[in-house]
Amino acid sequence: MTPAHGGGRAPWAPPAYGAVNGRTANPILQIGFVGFCFYVFAFNSRILDLGLGRLHLPGIALGLAVVAAILGGRLGQVLQSRISLFLAGLSAWLVISIPGAYWRGGSFEVLVGTWIPAMLLFLVGASVITTAAQCRRALLVFGLATVTGAMIVMFRGVESRGRLLLAGSRYANSNTIAIVLLLGMPMVWLLSAGPQVGKLRKAFAAGVLMLMIVALFRTGSREGLIGLATLCATAFLRSRALGKVAIAFSVAVLALASAVFLPQSAKARLGTFFGPEYVVMNGEESASELAVTSSAAASSQLRLKLFKDSLSVTASHPFLGVGAGNFAPYCAAIEKEKARPGYAAWVGTHNTYTQLSSEIGIPGLIFYLGVLVCSMRALQQIVRRARRIPGNQARDIAYMALALHTSFVAFCVVCLFSHMAYEPTMPLMAAITLAMSKTAPDELTRLEEAARVSNAAAGDSKFPRAKPSPTRARTRS
Repeated sequence: MTPAHGGGRAPWAPPAYGAVNGRTANPILQIGFVGFCFYVFAFNSRILDLGLGRLHLPGIALGLAVVAAILGGRLGQVLQSRISLFLAGLSAWLVISIPGAYWRGGSFEVLVGTWIPAMLLFLVGASVITTAAQCRRALLVFGLATVTGAMIVMFRGVESRGRLLLAGSRYANSNTIAIVLLLGMPMVWLLSAGPQVGKLRKAFAAGVLMLMIVALFRTGSREGLIGLATLCATAFLRSRALGKVAIAFSVAVLALASAVFLPQSAKARLGTFFGPEYVVMNGEESASELAVTSSAAASSQLRLKLFKDSLSVTASHPFLGVGAGNFAPYCAAIEKEKARPGYAAWVGTHNTYTQLSSEIGIPGLIFYLGVLVCSMRALQQIVRRARRIPGNQARDIAYMALALHTSFVAFCVVCLFSHMAYEPTMPLMAAITLAMSKTAPDELTRLEEAARVSNAAAGDSKFPRAKPSPTRARTRS
């Protein structure tokens, strides 16, 4: 039985401290973990935007977590993984592309204002999460943050052109709301996963998921709709027969409720994803509803143009691109030269993959894809290994990896419709993945050995002897 190494190039050395009740015995890293979780919750819930934003508490918490990660002495170990190497390559390539960027100031601003904080979040998360139990807590914090954000948007948000948003915050963009909700849904499912979870907890998780789905539909986000379909399809394929029936029934009820209760403008906007000819109007729409529908149809046409232009920019600048954050100003200048001001608003690519290839070149895209592939493979290895071990503890580890893997699947899909290459979302998920790939194998090895001893005592020798864990193995993954 091969342990899951999580894409690491070198073995994960055992820490010089133990774990007590799923918590690291190192008090410095405990403080760092609390700071990391606080930052994740505050950043994704936007709860501090309601009046405490001026205190800069998330920044302070992240700063404390950075100090704890450095003092904890685990940064060197984190940097030895393939995930870290791909992120380091992406960071280096972003820097290399700045001198030749169309607008160097804009690229430098992306580096300092967005990418460096995202990389700090990755390094901190991968360093201060030192047990499998902390991986689960980090995932639940992320899920709780998205639930809190959904509630804030539902009760404090406003509708603009038929789309729900929270003005003056990160959630001022409806698509951002939809994406964060999508990535948090598997974490909420994790709250109800497992044979030991009671019916009350399962009902609570189901209600919360319904609230998140309602909020997602109210955003009018078309990529959100595609992402939700991806989550449903993934869950359907991974479920047993009874689960498939439940999912199919839930989707049918959801579709019917959407057709009945969603405003005509929202339904028309979602329908334009397939093309303007698929929008059905009943002739009783108000002027505002017609304006929303017309705007959505125009947006679809613009997205297609942006995609073609991003491929054209990639073909003309395949190695270094035009600079991080420079696609819009570069295309605006080209259109101005042609006397066609089509990018007056400086619109992004609306595609993360072509955003990377056009702004920092094909090598930058390869580094980014490397992070996604390594992360998802590491999680798959954990799931496969954990499922071969009897007992609820191994099953819980499998559920953790499965939930995060599902979020990665949804993320890869919505990246086709939204440009978020430098946002902290992917580094955050990669950090928890890396921590899980380094902590879960030790726990699984212990469970394998316990199962072998138990079976041997019962006279059953079918369960194989566990191989050495990655913390003791000296071979490359």
